[in-house]
Amino acid sequence: MDLSALKKELELKSKRIEGLETENKLLKTELTELRTKLFGRKVKDKNKKDISKMPKKRGAPKGHPGWFREVPKKMYSTSEKGSNKDKGAILQ
Repeated sequence: MDLSALKKELELKSKRIEGLETENKLLKTELTELRTKLFGRKVKDKNKKDISKMPKKRGAPKGHPGWFREVPKKMYSTSEKGSNKDKGAILQ
């Protein structure tokens, strides 16, 4: 094979590659458009309030009995926490 034949072959292959690359880009854009049509997210109406941003009400649903901690029958010990004894003392 001589040099001119190799150049022709190279030119043909580069044209083929360019054609395939443009076809590939077109197919990719078409694919993304079809995917967004089929599986895409729906555009939210800005006038409607977003339910997920509303705070959820606490507690049991209306009409259901409440649940409370059982009150202990005996108290075994009591202690004061955070007493005022040391509040007046000044460290020097």
